[in-house]
Amino acid sequence: MAGWRLDWPLTRRRQQWTRSGTAHRHTEPSTSNAKHDSAHKEPLEPMSSLKETNMNWIHEVQTLPAYDKGLMTRNTCIGGLIFSWLVSIACVTLAHWTFQSGQLFRTQNGGYTHNGQGERVFFLSTVRQELVKLAVNICISLCTDCLGYIHSASTRWALWREGRLLYNSNARLLVSTRRYSSSRWSTNLVSAFLLMICYASSGQLFLSSTSAEKKGFVLNGIAISALGIGILGQAMISTLCLWDSRKLIPTWSSNPLNTALTCLHHGMRSVDGRCMLSVHQTDWASMPEKPLPTQASARRAMPSIRHITRFLWAFVALVIVWGIAVGSNPYFRKTSSTTLPLYGESIPVLELNLCALLITTSLQIFLTLSLHLTELLVNLSRDEHIWRLATSKKGTQRSFGPVGSLKTAISSWQTVLLFALKSLAYWLFGLAVNSDGQSVYMNWVGILLLLAGVGVVAAFGSFLAWSQRSGSQPATFGHLQTLVNLMDDWFEEEVNVWWGDKGVAKNTTVGGHGIVRHAGTSNVCLPGVKMDSLYQ
Repeated sequence: MAGWRLDWPLTRRRQQWTRSGTAHRHTEPSTSNAKHDSAHKEPLEPMSSLKETNMNWIHEVQTLPAYDKGLMTRNTCIGGLIFSWLVSIACVTLAHWTFQSGQLFRTQNGGYTHNGQGERVFFLSTVRQELVKLAVNICISLCTDCLGYIHSASTRWALWREGRLLYNSNARLLVSTRRYSSSRWSTNLVSAFLLMICYASSGQLFLSSTSAEKKGFVLNGIAISALGIGILGQAMISTLCLWDSRKLIPTWSSNPLNTALTCLHHGMRSVDGRCMLSVHQTDWASMPEKPLPTQASARRAMPSIRHITRFLWAFVALVIVWGIAVGSNPYFRKTSSTTLPLYGESIPVLELNLCALLITTSLQIFLTLSLHLTELLVNLSRDEHIWRLATSKKGTQRSFGPVGSLKTAISSWQTVLLFALKSLAYWLFGLAVNSDGQSVYMNWVGILLLLAGVGVVAAFGSFLAWSQRSGSQPATFGHLQTLVNLMDDWFEEEVNVWWGDKGVAKNTTVGGHGIVRHAGTSNVCLPGVKMDSLYQ
């Protein structure tokens, strides 16, 4: 069999052929990252075990550059973790303050007073109350996203150590590890419950009060306590993740290219002859293929995405049924009210607020799961976008600087939109189900607004799942083995990388293929692939 003849001078590599005829690129890690736990590295097949009959070798060996450890991202996460601890302590302290009774007190600007039950009554317009709730939801999203990033990084490399990591992005609350307590199903279940507690309590921070001298609102001590406990619990889980994985997370970067390079350093092996095979063709044999003008969607890359989109629209249907059930209740025919009370003033205030919190939390299960699954779709889309930048004019990088993960998130319109939808959806849920201090009620107008919100979430998720990428560059969606197969050259983290045609790979008549070309990566802008040519 003829050896590789590359027209492109920048690509020089060694090929290692197995008995089955599959070629493996052999790369050696740089000394800066060569030291790692041997228990976590898959052993390479010894050279002596390879059958060298009819095999030609190129003896150049590419040295892998050092991967980005993402230390600035780690430090940012630690800062967010400390901030979350402080927020939780502040909430618990504020909750204790709201439960205290005292003498009548009024400031010059209105301030607060105490009602007959000893609760502090504040005076603020309804619009300002809702704006404060929205601001609290944004603060919760910042805390939980930071804590969730720690959990995601820990889960990613826990899966790698168990040999089960396929994609750069995973649904952290739905993926369980066997050996690490911080990512087991029980921990994930507790984390999901704490997340729902946080958002459920944010919609009940303020209760209306009519017992004061003028109309005001009461700070809900139960809701503030639950908010503090929810953030505190998630902070404890994230701290456990840091402690369990303090020496086991090789990189904190979420860039799929950097993750793929890290996997190469720790034992993953690239397979030659698959430069035109996408993640949708992982079960295909290595053989010459022509480029495709359009790449298949994420839904075809990961079969479970089909269930995700079905769940999103099933939740929309559930909200519709909920709204019809509440709106058609005979109670609304007797009164002009838009709310449906669940129970009234016979229940003591503390028990009422606690029941309201539990009811709201139970109703939020589907909303929390919908947003979490949509987050997975966003991350997959963002990973694919980073890879497809390799055919743009500026190229792509496997690291975007000291604050790469944060910069990538802020510059991604999908991530920004998801962040806004999280805060907005939970705020709308607070309008649909709430407590006024005297009863728990369902507002059919709020349910209608919530329906619009979850409809946008479902449409957004479906768009990400079904959208096809134009261009001949094979899709990966963060699939690590596919990325490793497609990237035949690696460069330092600050170097821009392009993907494209690298010239004639080999000239053979085996199988009637004729001239076969090669596509790969380079640190200079490459020409586009030839749509009528075969690549391997």
